Amino acid sequence: MKIGAVDHSHLESIRHIEHGNYPKHLHDTNSVLNTIVSYNNDFCFIAQENAIIVGYLIAYPSDSQREDFHLGYIKTDVIDCIYVHDLCICTSVKNRGIGTILFNHLQTTAKSAGFQKIIGISVNDSIEFWRKNGFIRVSSHNYNGAIGHKIEHTISFTCTNSTSLK
Repeated sequence: MKIGAVDHSHLESIRHIEHGNYPKHLHDTNSVLNTIVSYNNDFCFIAQENAIIVGYLIAYPSDSQREDFHLGYIKTDVIDCIYVHDLCICTSVKNRGIGTILFNHLQTTAKSAGFQKIIGISVNDSIEFWRKNGFIRVSSHNYNGAIGHKIEHTISFTCTNSTSLK
């Protein structure tokens, strides 16, 4: 398993994975993904097996002054947090620990950059994944026609960055 930084050349593969996992009303536009990667890709990662992208994590610093990219969760009372826009794995390789590897990589990178909290919105029945990785549900609301759960996680002092699969 190789974890690398997202760049614009990966967006077609990312969209393909996204479309295989989410209903159409939750798909990002090309513009949204391009804008996020251009805004700050320090926290955007891909997972590759045999040079094929099998998953991705798109995240960025939550800044109350930034324009909202896509109804994201902006936490105005905490300036030291990262917002997870999306974490998605190819359906053919789910339940092998790739999502956790990507999340751990984000957690380590965010901690190294001085961030203390990770926030996001859980959709598409993914709340259990986030709970298993230490998130708490803050609230639930309508998110683009689906039920979304605002989630938060305090970065661990002992976070690891393993790329080993289950």
